[in-house]
Amino acid sequence: MECWGILGISKTNNKSKIKIAYIEKLKQNHPEENPEGFKRVRKAY
Repeated sequence: MECWGILGISKTNNKSKIKIAYIEKLKQNHPEENPEGFKRVRKAY
């Protein structure tokens, strides 16, 4: 799995940048509306 692509960011060690991207992707992939997308984002994080 390409976690960086799922989160929509380039490879980085910056934890705050990763967390911000994760939160933004969660907003786009609500667990009730898109359960598979939600699972992918959670696993990527």
